[in-house]
Amino acid sequence: MMGFFSFPHVMGHEVVADVVEVGPDATGVSVGDRVVINPWLICAPRGVRPLRDACTAGDLSQCHSFSVGPIAPGIHTGMCADPFPASLHAVTRNPPPPGGRVLVYGAGALGLCTMAILRDLHPNVAVFAVSRFPEQSRLAGRFGAATVDPEPRADLIEAVSD
Repeated sequence: MMGFFSFPHVMGHEVVADVVEVGPDATGVSVGDRVVINPWLICAPRGVRPLRDACTAGDLSQCHSFSVGPIAPGIHTGMCADPFPASLHAVTRNPPPPGGRVLVYGAGALGLCTMAILRDLHPNVAVFAVSRFPEQSRLAGRFGAATVDPEPRADLIEAVSD
């Protein structure tokens, strides 16, 4: 994954700051301003000219310039650990009841992180996972989740409620 991020690294990507100093190339900001960043390390901040088609169209997540220019390789400031804090936030804001049941719909990066967090913070909760692929089902099982098929929907509801 080193091609996708570099150190030092800030976890997450919702960065808010106060301007404490203005560099010689900065425009439109003053000391004391409250600012946010655009986390996408696309063509423009990397100095790639002309902008590639995805950046011109505004499809920032489709830019392929993540290793070009003077900025260290990376797609997105904070990208490498984003699924974990997003999943942790969801579970801690909406904790399941003791002995309850949780259905994690999807077993990609977010879903698997959610399952791992549930196993650690709420070990007495039954966790079910809907997954699309056999490898996702296998990984979900490693986190203690029982996998259920998404269709037919009535069977999904029955499997979780039983």
